[in-house]
Amino acid sequence: MFALPNVRMLPTLLNSSLSATKQGYFKNLNRLLTFFTFNLSPFIDMPELTDFERDSDILTEKKEKLEKPKLFKVLLHNDDFTTMEFVVFVLEYVFKRETAEAFTIMLNVHEKGIGVAGVYTYEIATMKAEKAMNLAQAREYPLLCTVEAE
Repeated sequence: MFALPNVRMLPTLLNSSLSATKQGYFKNLNRLLTFFTFNLSPFIDMPELTDFERDSDILTEKKEKLEKPKLFKVLLHNDDFTTMEFVVFVLEYVFKRETAEAFTIMLNVHEKGIGVAGVYTYEIATMKAEKAMNLAQAREYPLLCTVEAE
């Protein structure tokens, strides 16, 4: 089946590589590596590589059209207990609004009963709504944030 490596040659290669000078050491090391590569290669299981020159199939690049994700609104609902300052804080901290813009949204919530804090993809919208409600719960405010399709 397979030819066994020439074991009698191994001590000669090892001794010559140990007693060689620096420059000769690398030559002998290369001989040793070549010996093991060629004589032991039948014993090493290597996966067979496909030959692309003989392959008749042509690989073509597929371009998939990605759809834009659906957007969702995060709505803040008015209540009688959450302070206006806290709503402004939530809009600045969670929804990254400027102070003037946060104040305008807070007044919308106060006057109309509901206001849009932001428009995001579903995952981001739910995460921001949960974060705002967790902040409100930690400060014992009953602030309600909902997520609605745009």
